[in-house]
Amino acid sequence: MFMRFIAPAALLLATSLCGAQQAPAQEVDEAVVEPPIIIDSDTNQYDLRSGVTRFSDNVTIQRGAMRVNADEGVVHQADGRITLVELFGNPTTWRDRLDDGSIVEGQAEHIQFEVAENVVTLIGNARLQHEQGRFTGDELVYDLDTESLAGRGSSDNQARVILEGDSMRRAESGAESGADDDPAEDPANDPAADEEPEPEAGPEADTEANGDAAAEPGSDAGESETDAADAEGDPDSAAAERAEAEDEPVEPPAVR
Repeated sequence: MFMRFIAPAALLLATSLCGAQQAPAQEVDEAVVEPPIIIDSDTNQYDLRSGVTRFSDNVTIQRGAMRVNADEGVVHQADGRITLVELFGNPTTWRDRLDDGSIVEGQAEHIQFEVAENVVTLIGNARLQHEQGRFTGDELVYDLDTESLAGRGSSDNQARVILEGDSMRRAESGAESGADDDPAEDPANDPAADEEPEPEAGPEADTEANGDAAAEPGSDAGESETDAADAEGDPDSAAAERAEAEDEPVEPPAVR
């Protein structure tokens, strides 16, 4: 016979394996409405004296996005508070959506949640899978306060962690992008910055160059005038020229 047990969030808040701490009903803020815990099973039994509720055959626990499937479930209470939630199956499976939208899935033969310690323990062929990797072992212990996971192997089966390739590539890509962002070089450390630039030619330099170019033809003319003056001022040279002219024969005039 199929039976459904719907518990208020204040009573079975601790059964959420994603880590919510159980709180007494009087401490629950009425303005915050938590989704109820819905437990479906073929049969259930509640012991008033011990405060233990047993669920068996096709047990399903739902709370928000969380879903747990098991063959049997046991909820322990003391003084009106839940102290321990145990789920048994072959295997017991757990699926939940985290705050960042990623999905986490786990399975084991036995899953228990210790409310006082705020610890979830997967026992017997335990497996936990997330987009960042896979974790296996005989026992996986997850601390909800510190968000840390510890694995324990058995004598014939070691605990194992497998990091997915996509997450490793994302980590390496982040490291490479950080290495590529080199800081700009300091101009003070640049040797080329110490070299003084050559001054550009200004109007004064052009004027000087034009003056030098104009002076060159004048210098040649000055040298020619100097040579002529030297020739006129030398008496020996003038006398020699007159002697040469006198020695030349004079032709008589032609007779008609």
